[in-house]
Amino acid sequence: AEPSNRSSPDVPARSPGNERESLYSYFADTTLVAITTLAQSDRGTITGTVADPGGAVIPNAAVIATNPATGGIFKTQTTDTGNFTIPSIPAGVVR
Repeated sequence: AEPSNRSSPDVPARSPGNERESLYSYFADTTLVAITTLAQSDRGTITGTVADPGGAVIPNAAVIATNPATGGIFKTQTTDTGNFTIPSIPAGVVR
């Protein structure tokens, strides 16, 4: 009979690389979770276009968003094409 490298019929044989591959996989998975967690934020962005009732865009229009709960005021101005962006607004209701 040939010698077996198994300790019992129910336990698979271990090769020296299996433990190392398992550790690499663990650290890769842990790093991915950490990166995903750090990517979350409590901030958002409002984007839009300001137009008159006829649909013509309004360049250089003032755009103001306010948060009544915190008193926060966020201001910007539309571009030549009527577009605007207000970045990094804390989560909450704005008007």
